Amino acid sequence: GVGANILFNIIDTCTTGIDGGASNYKASWFDYNNYHGNDTDVSNVDKGEHATAYDPLFENAAGGDFRLQSNSECRGAGFTISLGVGS
Repeated sequence: GVGANILFNIIDTCTTGIDGGASNYKASWFDYNNYHGNDTDVSNVDKGEHATAYDPLFENAAGGDFRLQSNSECRGAGFTISLGVGS
């Protein structure tokens, strides 16, 4: 099967947050993600033992501003990727 690593994401207000799909799909690691406001957080995969469910407190999601407010429990929980990483 296919493997995937989905780590350190905020998955918010989705019908299904992560769907593992067909039976030949194998997730090797889904962890450290924050699930909030989804109808279903995951389907056909495990969330991972370090999954959280905090309100991310976006500045203005409706207006397209997905920066985290200073009091968001998601701040500092992951890591920052800058342009040019891996090049």
